[in-house]
Formats: sequence, C-alpha cells, structure tokens
Amino acid sequence: MSLVEEREFWDMTPHRIKVTSHGKRDDEGNQSLEPGTARTYRCLVSDSESLARDGQGAILGVARQAWCLGTPLDHVEPVEINTEDSVEFISPADPSRPIAQIEKYYDETGALHNMVVHFK
Repeated sequence: MSLVEEREFWDMTPHRIKVTSHGKRDDEGNQSLEPGTARTYRCLVSDSESLARDGQGAILGVARQAWCLGTPLDHVEPVEINTEDSVEFISPADPSRPIAQIEKYYDETGALHNMVVHFK
C-alpha cells in the first residue's frame, strides 16, 4: 500500500507509537534496521484483555493492541515491526510495554498493509 493510499486510513489511526530497532533479525531471518533506528507509526491503540500466540505457539494473555499502518510516518515504503523492537507510546502517552506478538497483513501485491502489535 502506498503512502497515498494509506492517507485514506489516517482518520482511523489517531495514535502514535515510536519503534526503536535493536538490529535483530526479522521473522524470516533477514537483518532488520540498524540498531537504534527509530521510526514513528500511525495506529489505533486499544486497551483490552485478549489472547495471542507467541512465536513458539504458546498462548499469552495480552492487555493492549496497536493496529498500525505498515508505513512509518518518515518512510515511503512499509517497514515491519519485530518482537525484539522497543515501543514507546507517544499518544496516548504511556510507558513502554514488551511486545508479545505481531500479526502482519499483506495486500495482494505482497506489500505490508498493516500490523497488529500485541503487548503484555
């Protein structure tokens, strides 16, 4: 999804999160961004108790979800969030929480469309 197409969803994503990469590998084993690289995403933050599966398939209780557009505010192309990354809640302002699991959704061309980040 291009930035132009994502603009159509901006009114549904009033919150912001700042994601800082730790330079780990992504789910496919590829090197993620350089350590310390930060990017800001538009998202919809929701506080609700639910269940999610971690990378090993174990069921976790999660307390917060962030539905994020795939493209950070300072990028033209999508950048994936990884479970090793650190997240700071800008709006609503809140302390960082560890990432429990990430659901990634791709469009018909294979480009990252959006992500649902589940927090412990």
